[in-house]
This record gives sequence, structure tokens and C-alpha cells, in this order.
Amino acid sequence: MLNPENLLGALALGIADAQARCWGQSEAALAILNTLHEAPGSSISALAAVTARSHSGTVRTVEALEGRGFIARQPGRDARTASLVLTEAGAAARAGLQAGRQAVLAAALAPLDAGERAAFAGLAARILAGLTTSRAAGDHICRLCDEAACGPACPVEARAVALDGPPHGPRP
Repeated sequence: MLNPENLLGALALGIADAQARCWGQSEAALAILNTLHEAPGSSISALAAVTARSHSGTVRTVEALEGRGFIARQPGRDARTASLVLTEAGAAARAGLQAGRQAVLAAALAPLDAGERAAFAGLAARILAGLTTSRAAGDHICRLCDEAACGPACPVEARAVALDGPPHGPRP
């Protein structure tokens, strides 16, 4: 009998590796671009939490994205913080990276027929809800997601709301 845990691990790594090959930049960079698309005005501390990276590592990635013209800093809530937003070039880069991610995911699901895809979606939703232990965990799980693709049906968001309530604007 096939081992479901082993299969899930291999599937997760196979898809992660395929996504990494199509991006041409770090997963953290895409997560930051994606987070700023979903929550403009987020701080470096919030981005560090979403990406599960150190503050200094996040600063270096943000500076690299600023250097490429993808992110702009605006005044934050106080003199110690900056509010980060995507530039036009950053929004275009994020859209291109999301398109590449979507192509990888569509290719991974291509061997399944419509019924199998629906069954997989239901099972994946249950697993994702189970992995969501807090709002912060949900933000990390969905750091690369096109949140509009799931909309209000997102199992991660539903579980995060059930645990911690609705989100409150940009990530501080």
C-alpha cells in the first residue's frame, strides 16, 4: 500500500521545486510582492512574520526589491516604521510571477479529471484548515496565493477568522 504521508511530502516538494524553477528569484521575494499586493502598507516586521524570515533578512530582500523598482517606502505609523507598497513595476512583476505559479499548479493537476479535481479540492481544503492554527499561520500558508482565486471560500481564511477574527487592514 502507498504511504499517504510520504506521497504528500513528495507532492509538496515537487510542486515547490517546480514553482521555484519558474520564478527566477527567491520565494521570499515573491511572498513579499504578493503580501504587498494583498495588504498594501505592510511593515517590514509584518513581512518578516509572513515569510518566517529574520528581520534583517527581510530588510535585505526588501532593499533588493526596492533596488529593482518593485517596492516604495512611505511614512509608517511612527518615525521608526515604513509603510511598504508595490510600484507599478512591482505589481507587474507580481502578476507575472503569479501567472507562472498558476501554470505550474495547472500542470500538476492536469492528470486529474473534473471529478478527481473536485475531490482533491475538498481534501486539500480540509488539510489546509487543519494546518491553520492562527491568523499568523494562515498568512504564512497563503503567502504565495492569489487570494482572489479562492475568495470567500478560502478554507485557510475561514479557519483564521474562526480562531482570531477578521483581519484588520494592512499588516502592522
